[in-house]
Amino acid sequence: MSKSLKSLVVATIVFALGVPAITSAASQSDLAGTAVKVSYADLNLQKSAGAEVLYRRLKNAARQACDVRSLQIEGSLSNFVATKSCYRKSLDSAVAKVNNALVSSIHAG
Repeated sequence: MSKSLKSLVVATIVFALGVPAITSAASQSDLAGTAVKVSYADLNLQKSAGAEVLYRRLKNAARQACDVRSLQIEGSLSNFVATKSCYRKSLDSAVAKVNNALVSSIHAG
């Protein structure tokens, strides 16, 4: 498991040229974590179908940035808690940065 998941994980979203990147990091001052860019220029976020596609992309990026797959290998409770926290914070932050009512509604459930 990466160093960033061994301690309390804080997730940050970085925007570059209109393409958000999900980043996991050990602290807000240490942004050396994994970044995953999520493109949505091809989507119409005014339509629910476009918002749903973007939300799936954001979820996949958060899984990748937070190394969710490692839980299958290192399945300890502390790793699960850290990974779950990273995933939730990354996804929450990504949805907030996109700032779209449909995407936020999907996220809220």
